[in-house]
Amino acid sequence: MTSQVLKFRDTDGMNIDGLELAILLVAGVGAVWDIRTYTIPNWLTMSALLGVIFFGYFFTDDERTVYVLTLILASILLWGSFFLKLLGGGDIKMLLVMAISTSIPEFAQILFFVAIAGGLQALTSGLYFKWKKVPKPFKVPIPYGVAIFLGYGVYVLL
Repeated sequence: MTSQVLKFRDTDGMNIDGLELAILLVAGVGAVWDIRTYTIPNWLTMSALLGVIFFGYFFTDDERTVYVLTLILASILLWGSFFLKLLGGGDIKMLLVMAISTSIPEFAQILFFVAIAGGLQALTSGLYFKWKKVPKPFKVPIPYGVAIFLGYGVYVLL
């Protein structure tokens, strides 16, 4: 989503969208919260979602239909993964914040980077707990908010 209001220019000539920067900040706070409590709070994700909707409505002139379609498709996909117990509710809401601010191909890129980061995080976590010799039936909780933050960070930088 390109905005006319919040556009920053990096020293390397890379354009950084203010909305992307704000979402990255929210994802970073969510990642830290997820590491500490294994949850991403509703107040954080819902205020970010309302902020993105407000920003998109008042400060951009982009075609909003594309973003609503992305939100609908992402909702079906992500809430399906919630009911299959693959993702937590906070993780899904954080990804929905990213979905409503991007088009479908951009959101597919975000999901790709998040999946790569999540796979690396699971592999690292599994190797660590294997090295620590944790008993086998023990389920290792993995704060997926970290993977969401890292995946979105890679998307913003590329």
